[in-house]
Order: sequence, then structure tokens, then C-alpha cells
Amino acid sequence: MAVNRHQGLCGSGKWNKVYSRARALCSKVGEPAQLFPVLHRLWLFYFVRGELQTGQELGEQLLALAQRVQDRAFLLEAHRALGTTLLFLGELAPARHTWRRASSCTT
Repeated sequence: MAVNRHQGLCGSGKWNKVYSRARALCSKVGEPAQLFPVLHRLWLFYFVRGELQTGQELGEQLLALAQRVQDRAFLLEAHRALGTTLLFLGELAPARHTWRRASSCTT
């Protein structure tokens, strides 16, 4: 899937449409290795736009997917995404707990 990175992450509604469509296709195929980066891009899109509730939902979906497939790299990134979102939501204790769980993925 080619996406023009020069448009900027939030500069175009095309990003959301492209990755939402990719998400639907990945869900049909049922391939977690393909779905994770798509969900991560959607998380990033909403996080940068300041749509933190949607970002939190996507972070939780990332974490659930990473736990289901038990991929350490996915687990690390999912914890980081969710923890960052929780921090920006002002949920300091849950953010710290989530980041601590992320650090356990690296050992």
C-alpha cells in the first residue's frame, strides 16, 4: 500500500480512509501481522490529531492483538502507544503501569 508521506500525517482525510480500508481488508483476511501496522497507523493518525479517546480505543486494540499473537515487538509498541495516550489523557498511574509492562517486553 503506497501512501504519499509528503501530505503530512494529518493533512489529508485520505490517510484515515486508506488505513480504515486496509483495516477492513486485514480483518477479512485474518492476518494479525498485517493488521497490527495498520492499527498502529490509525492510532498515530488519531493521536496526532488530538482525538485521544479514539487513540485510547485503538491502543487497547493494539494491545489485545499483540497479546493474542504473543509478538514481543508488537507488545512493546502496543504498550508504548497506549501508555502515551493515557499520559496525554491525564491518566498518569495507568500510563506508568502500561510503560512498565512495555519495559518488561524488552528483557
